[in-house]
Amino acid sequence: MSAFHPGRCPDCGYSLKGLPAQHRCPECGFLYDQRTRVWRPRRPWKIYIYVVGIPFLWISLLVNAYVHTFASPHREDPRLRAAATVEWIVLVTAPVVGLWRAWRSTRRGRFAAITPKGIRARTKDLDIDLAWEDIAGVTAKRAGDPEIRQHGSRRTHVIRFIFDDPDDVARFCAAASRAKHRYGRLCSPDGAGAAPAT
Repeated sequence: MSAFHPGRCPDCGYSLKGLPAQHRCPECGFLYDQRTRVWRPRRPWKIYIYVVGIPFLWISLLVNAYVHTFASPHREDPRLRAAATVEWIVLVTAPVVGLWRAWRSTRRGRFAAITPKGIRARTKDLDIDLAWEDIAGVTAKRAGDPEIRQHGSRRTHVIRFIFDDPDDVARFCAAASRAKHRYGRLCSPDGAGAAPAT
């Protein structure tokens, strides 16, 4: 978790330098104040395994595929040719998949924020902007992700792929509970939200 200091809007990336500590993003309308908190995903450890380990496996597979295709005295064996074909397919697709996964894991824009308006979150499979008056509560699921319950509905929203450990989730849930208590009565009827007076 990190306190939100006007630098760049977490929602659209617009520069907020020079703007007051309690304001809206001029580009997308993201509402923030001194108490706004933003969580972003850290780079998963898997990406480092991919960056370091996969090239070695790829080179080994390349050598193996070359031997099976060109250097083996049994290269005309149908089983060996089938194995070589699979190896070449893997060799071609693995770098593409690796680059795509690296891009997905490090791209900007995934975040969860507690703001004067409510909870704003965007992940690879969720995009929500819920006002405090629409939120019944925030709890941690057994899987370790925070779950947002809506008033008057059984619908819930689970924020995945943002938090690194249960402590992060607990801090998010506690901060959401405090913020709902703090901001809940200050929200305007249309859900636009209003920052508290300072």
